[in-house]
Amino acid sequence: SAGEPGKIYRWPLESTLALEASVSDDYQIQRVEFYRNGQFLGEDNEAPYGFTWDIPGAGTQTFTAVAFDAVGNQAENTITVEVVRN
Repeated sequence: SAGEPGKIYRWPLESTLALEASVSDDYQIQRVEFYRNGQFLGEDNEAPYGFTWDIPGAGTQTFTAVAFDAVGNQAENTITVEVVRN
């Protein structure tokens, strides 16, 4: 998830967006990958799993977190965030 559900980010007053993935699994989580509009942003290998994205401007963004466990299973969650110029 990103910040608060339904929150509208006001750029440039807010210049970053903190992405967090709450993950639990029967096996050990190996990593969580973060994507914006299908483009790879980065990954986190240790809990708490997160990524800070620098907001470049106004627009609607879609973020996806993909979690991978030690045996290769994966799960993903997608959210959409709105950024308005303030």
